[in-house]
Amino acid sequence: MASPPTPLQTRFLCYEAFMQRGKGGVYRAVDIHCSPARLCVVKEGRRHGETNWHGLDGRSFVEREEAFLRAMDGLPFAPPAVIDAFCIGEHRYLVMEHIDGEPLLQACADPQKKIPLADALAYAAGVAQLVAELHAAGWVWRDLKPANLLVDRTGRLRPVDFEGALRADETSDTPWGTPSYMPPEAKRGAFAGTHQREDLYGLGATIHQLLTSWLMHRDEADPAAQASVVQRPTLGRLRKGVPAHVRALVAQLMDADPARRPMATVVAAELARYAVPALPVPVPAARDSAMVRRVREKMWKDVQEMLLDEPVLMEA
Repeated sequence: MASPPTPLQTRFLCYEAFMQRGKGGVYRAVDIHCSPARLCVVKEGRRHGETNWHGLDGRSFVEREEAFLRAMDGLPFAPPAVIDAFCIGEHRYLVMEHIDGEPLLQACADPQKKIPLADALAYAAGVAQLVAELHAAGWVWRDLKPANLLVDRTGRLRPVDFEGALRADETSDTPWGTPSYMPPEAKRGAFAGTHQREDLYGLGATIHQLLTSWLMHRDEADPAAQASVVQRPTLGRLRKGVPAHVRALVAQLMDADPARRPMATVVAAELARYAVPALPVPVPAARDSAMVRRVREKMWKDVQEMLLDEPVLMEA
């Protein structure tokens, strides 16, 4: 007897992979149960995929992200909304809102091209406010970086990717995040206190990159040595014109001593003067050329035409 069709066959049609690896994949998809059809994002968590020494696998992390997104639903932090979640076999699938926007990394990935100072300060103010809202809601992110911050077409900052998120009163000795944005203590594990200080270091590293388009790769440094922290050139050397209080704030956020990092509410208040109602949308990177965008748009049009040719799918 044939197995019943899955939601990936009857409702969510995946047509482009953002990422594929052992723990699962992330895909751009079309929700054909809506009229008109809408774009969405499907994240796959594979059972036994990239299982760590605590027994957590791809499915575990997708379930963690699902719990976080549902807990944050309707709050100002505004991560992607959950559309659906289901299992196929032992694997878990999380369907989320598709955010039409560009990552902040597009604006600050090239050291030869700096963001205009006013825009960089506005981005910094927006990111600080997001982190303050997240911590006020009782959660920590553990993977704060420009690649996980999108600016949508209305100029609103939208955060994504929360597989490592924890409640503020939880601790984990499993290192998580991207090395360039992780504080020294994050790689040693065995946390004492709260992971909020980890987010604060990531906030400092993110603001530093937004202002300078430059980032020291911590995976090339010794994370246990305090010298690896001070190897990062100061803002004053990399960018002229940054206000002194902003330079001091970034230095404090990236202090090797977690206790010296100012809380997100303090940072947000200090940077609030630079906030703007709508942030500029980053220009897509050169690798995402006009031709690539045209191909992507054609793929979407082809999907729409297919849906028109196959109306029975809309009733599935």
